[in-house]
Parts: sequence; C-alpha cells; structure tokens
Amino acid sequence: VNVAKSPELSSAAYSSGCKFIAVGFENMNQKSLNSMSKSFNHVDEFHQSIMNIHQSGIAVHALIIFGLESDTVETYHATIDYLIENGIAIADFFTLTPYPATPLGKQMRAENKVTDEDLSHLREGYICYKHPTLTNDQLLNEYWKGIKKFYSLKNIFKRTWKGTYKDKLYHLIFNLSYYVKIKRNIIPVYFGNNQVKSFHKK
Repeated sequence: VNVAKSPELSSAAYSSGCKFIAVGFENMNQKSLNSMSKSFNHVDEFHQSIMNIHQSGIAVHALIIFGLESDTVETYHATIDYLIENGIAIADFFTLTPYPATPLGKQMRAENKVTDEDLSHLREGYICYKHPTLTNDQLLNEYWKGIKKFYSLKNIFKRTWKGTYKDKLYHLIFNLSYYVKIKRNIIPVYFGNNQVKSFHKK
C-alpha cells in the first residue's frame, strides 16, 4: 500500500501499462493487523491510499483475509461495505489458514487450535481451526455471503461507477468473470481445471 505515497511511481506504472495493483489490506480491523505483524498498515489511511492510487489511473485489487480471531459477523459486513463505498475494482477474499511451519501455524498448533491436518484442506472453502466466537458454518457462510454481495451485479456496477481509476471496461469484464464463477459456487481465487469444484454446500 506504500505505493500510494508516491504519485510519481503510480503514474509511471500506469504509463508503462499497469492496470491494477494488488494491495494486501488483509483486514479492516487495526487490532487484527497488529496481531499479524502488519502494524505498518493503518486502517485510517486506507481511504486516502485508495484515492491516491485511483487518481493515477490504476485500479486497486484488494486482498482480504477473513476469520481472524478478532473477527465477528459484523466484521464481514463492514469490510464488504467499506470496499464497495471506496470503489474497489476487484477483491480476492481468503480465509485464515494455519499453514505448517509459519508463525501462525506454529502458534495455533501450540495452542491446540488446529482441527484439521489434511494438507489438501489448507485453502479457501475449508476451516481448519477453532475460532473463539464463530462456528465453522458461520465462518464459511459469512465468507460466501460477503463474496456474493461484493460481486452482485448491482454492486459490480456500483463499484465500477464509484471508482475513479481508468480502463473501466477491462475491470468490468474481470468482475463479470468472477460473477460467473460465483454463480457456479466456485471460489474466484481458484484457477485451473483441477480447482473447478464447489465447496459451498448451503
């Protein structure tokens, strides 16, 4: 997100052909960011950062993690609303995943919070840990509700209209490709024939 602090860099990137930048906002809760060693991300600065990047012509492609221990049902709704109101062109949503040998994975295993050690389940569509306040069904249902709301046709066009970036047709087509995947209950971040599978059973 620090690229937002350099208008010259953003403008040069757009001139070179850059249409979007993937920005790891991760979460809209500062407490959650601090717990992930992401204290250099400041939630209160996200809006201006988004505006700065958009002004260069580049769209923001937001990367969001759901299911952190401080997350609540309200976190999902507030995050989606924030992204829509700020005209985010594209967003990829991930679920918290305790990968082995990572600091998070080691900590969760030490605290006996990991509930599924099947390595093929360490991906979106599965919950492999015990959340302190939400059940696995709640985590997955809110995850899917958020994706479907963000990529509803109404909100696709609303976000495209609100965003001040350029090349809107390009991003609209990108959005519609995600919309088609979601209608088929395919998690948008999955690519390739071996990943075309529905994990949503509700």
